Amino acid sequence: MACLCQHFAVGGEISHVLSLLDQAVSINKQSYEAYLQRGFVYIDMKNATKAKEDLQQAYLLRPDASAVSLGLGRIAMLNRETSEAWRMLTTALGQAKTDLEQAQAYFWRAQAFESAKQFSQATADWNELVRLPSSPGLILPLRARASHRPQPVFPSTPPPRTP
Repeated sequence: MACLCQHFAVGGEISHVLSLLDQAVSINKQSYEAYLQRGFVYIDMKNATKAKEDLQQAYLLRPDASAVSLGLGRIAMLNRETSEAWRMLTTALGQAKTDLEQAQAYFWRAQAFESAKQFSQATADWNELVRLPSSPGLILPLRARASHRPQPVFPSTPPPRTP
C-alpha cells in the first residue's frame, strides 16, 4: 500500500491517495500503515490537525515506531513548536532500527535546528547523516541534500605539509 500511495502522491493525485487510504481505514481500523501514510499525506498538504489525528491513531497501534515520532516531529515543525519538534525527532532517532530511519530523523532534526537558527546543532546532525553508510532508498537523496547545505558541513582539511 505504501508504494502505491507514494506513486500516486508523486504523480500529484493526492485526492486519489486520500480516497484509497480512507478506504483502507474503513476496511481495517487497525491498519497502522494506512493511518501512518494518510498522516504523511496530510503533512505534505500542511494539514497539521488531520495529520496529528492519524499519527496519534498510528501511535496507539505501534507506539515504538520511529515513523510515528518522525511524523509528529514534522507536525510540530509545521506548527512552529520547536522544542516539541526536537523532542519528537530525537525520540524518532532513538527508535530508529534502520539506517534509513536514522537518516530521516537526522534530516528533519537538522531542518528543525536550522529553522531555530541553531546552526551548530544542525551541522552536527547533517554530519551524522552524511556519515551513515550508503544504501538504497532515501538515504542517498538525503545525504546529497546534507552535502549541499549552505553552511560548512565538513571540517576543512589543512593542505599537506611539504618538507
